[in-house]
Amino acid sequence: MVRMSALRNMPVILGKVRLGLVQSVSLDEARKRVQALIVSCGIRGKRVILPESGMTCESRTPDSITVKVDEMETKKVPVSVNLSKSASKNYIFDDPQLSAETVKISGPATVVDQVSTAVIDLDTSGVEKTLTDNYSYKLVDDNGKQVD
Repeated sequence: MVRMSALRNMPVILGKVRLGLVQSVSLDEARKRVQALIVSCGIRGKRVILPESGMTCESRTPDSITVKVDEMETKKVPVSVNLSKSASKNYIFDDPQLSAETVKISGPATVVDQVSTAVIDLDTSGVEKTLTDNYSYKLVDDNGKQVD
């Protein structure tokens, strides 16, 4: 089944009645049918199956849809920690000890190629004891800019 997420939130109009917005559309090539999930204001989604015959297309907007295709890539990147402040008076920070020095990332090659480091930004203001926790990281490029 092929998903067409580019149609998400497109209005669905039958005659002069607006039925709602497309949530998802899938093409079932084996069964030769199109399935659409339509959501109306405040109403739970309704699944609609369109038969291969008996349909008429009155108009199309947009005329075309671009689907970007990229190779899947996986790589390991180093993890670094940024401490927000220096230690409180009479305290000193040791170098952060990580449970893993690298993280494995996967995604489109054009995005993964941009990532150079996984950075943990740690707010250390007022810290007076050892911190041990799971922290989120952001993926950044060589200039420190976050990669989405």
